[in-house]
Amino acid sequence: MTKIDYLTFLQSEITELKSRFRPEDTGHIRTAVSVLEDRAEEVKEELRDLEDMLGKGDMA
Repeated sequence: MTKIDYLTFLQSEITELKSRFRPEDTGHIRTAVSVLEDRAEEVKEELRDLEDMLGKGDMA
């Protein structure tokens, strides 16, 4: 699975879990969403770093 595929998967799971939010008794789901959102941001940063690294390689 590529990083882009993984990010797409994470975003899909976040959307699915958010659809399960209820006013009460879904704190565990909200926590899971928060963790997945943090991980998605980490993956985005990894992709940006990779893009920067590849971009600099083209200029050399």
